[in-house]
Amino acid sequence: MKPELYSTPTIPLLPKKNLYKVLLFAAIAFASFHSIYTTLYRGKGLDNYDRHRAVMEQTTMFYNPWQYRILAPLAVEGVYQVMDHTIYQAIDFELIAKRMQSVNLEGKDDITTTLITRAQNPDYIKYLIVFILVRWALNILLFIVLILYWRLFTDNKYLLYLALLFFSLILGNSVNDSDFSFNTIIDNLLYLFAGIVILQKRHPIYIVLIAIIGSFNRETSIMIPGLYFLNQVDFKNLSIHNILGMKKPITYTAVSYLLFFAIFIGIRMHFGYVPQEQWRVPAGLPMLKLNMLSLVSVKSYFEMYGTVLFLPFLIFFGLKKYSHYLIIGFFYLVPVWFAIHLVMVVAYQSRLFLVPTLLILIPMLLQLVSTESKRLYKLN
Repeated sequence: MKPELYSTPTIPLLPKKNLYKVLLFAAIAFASFHSIYTTLYRGKGLDNYDRHRAVMEQTTMFYNPWQYRILAPLAVEGVYQVMDHTIYQAIDFELIAKRMQSVNLEGKDDITTTLITRAQNPDYIKYLIVFILVRWALNILLFIVLILYWRLFTDNKYLLYLALLFFSLILGNSVNDSDFSFNTIIDNLLYLFAGIVILQKRHPIYIVLIAIIGSFNRETSIMIPGLYFLNQVDFKNLSIHNILGMKKPITYTAVSYLLFFAIFIGIRMHFGYVPQEQWRVPAGLPMLKLNMLSLVSVKSYFEMYGTVLFLPFLIFFGLKKYSHYLIIGFFYLVPVWFAIHLVMVVAYQSRLFLVPTLLILIPMLLQLVSTESKRLYKLN
């Protein structure tokens, strides 16, 4: 007689769907640290303490525009004050700083030496922890919002994951000559939220709110109301009469810009207006020449390749296959964004080109690949 076989029923710790979400979030949380690492070891992350204190004390090196981008510094300072009066009370930062003074720096690389030397200041350690936590939280939020935004252009989840992998590498590459760049990440988030509002046809009051937040954060948010308005225009039946008949889009766009400029000007009146500082060369043709036709341009080309890749050239292969929204973004936001930044700032700060890359160029690639794969599937 064969012995009876007994099996013990088991209950999975997590349903498969929940386990999938946990693993995805864990991957995002880990990937979100990549750009923090590169910021510290390749960028200017170790200088963020001095730059932040300068903004709070109104002694910043580039008063215009750094002093006027107040949202991120105030938010970071708020987090610091909360932690300093709660969690930090249980940690002896003076002792940690003293131990840093006894560390042997012989044989250490420049970055490690700088970090250990500065960490001999207890206040520096406190702020560095805050900087890392805030940037980590912003990166995680950016990943999540990108999933919500990019899935509007493809129903292929594996293609979406591949795009997120590219994004992780892109974000890690875009740290040259930058600190933790909180306002840049917030800028990307605001544009992505605006894109979701436009594509899902949410109430335009959200565009007004985004414009208000953007005006406190960074002047580059100025194009958001324009992106909303252009997406309401029927270009197939374009006429002055039809445009004037767009009372709701005109109203919300006008209110957005009125509030944006009121805050934009108000901040400068509050702190006192200072002409924009010159960095390397004056803005305009000298800056364009520096970015495009100089020894510095070689660095700019490769730093931008690490962020933008070859996407602008690839996109031209399928211009007829993109949605109305992406076509508008490609001919309105992308060229204006690139043109303004190429004549105003040194282009090897490639993080400045993340907005058109994440908002328009990668979605165009996602839509192009999805459309082409469906076409090939039908043929087979």
